[in-house]
Amino acid sequence: MEKLKNTAPLRSNEVDVYVMAFGGKGFTGMVRERMKVCKILWDAGIKAEFSYKLKPKLPAQFKAADVNGVPFAVILGEDEEKAGKVKIKELGLPEGHPEKDGVMVNKPDLVREVRSRLEKQGATDSVTASMDELVVEDSKNPTKTGDDGV
Repeated sequence: MEKLKNTAPLRSNEVDVYVMAFGGKGFTGMVRERMKVCKILWDAGIKAEFSYKLKPKLPAQFKAADVNGVPFAVILGEDEEKAGKVKIKELGLPEGHPEKDGVMVNKPDLVREVRSRLEKQGATDSVTASMDELVVEDSKNPTKTGDDGV
């Protein structure tokens, strides 16, 4: 049972990426840009979502991703948009991790980078997936399973 504590948490949905945006004074919300990035990810077979609010606050977007167990965020900013870049951030990394603040990538490399990160994470998630098939019995009080129920 101790070994199970070190595995990845169970996710409440299958979304892999939460697309969010932030900006300073005069922030437009970048809803069209968020939609475009989601479409790029969807077309590549990557499960993504975004806040449908026009001007969502960044903390609320992070909370939505966290509550739903989404492992990655793609963060858009107005300056980054002008430069043709986005930030990919793995959510839940500990303080001091070299990628805690995310990694800036060129937009054309977005799908490749997200896939690569999902594949790396998939190696650890396979442990969680195989746990779904486990049956835990109390050796002192084994239960009978089968067609008769209990």
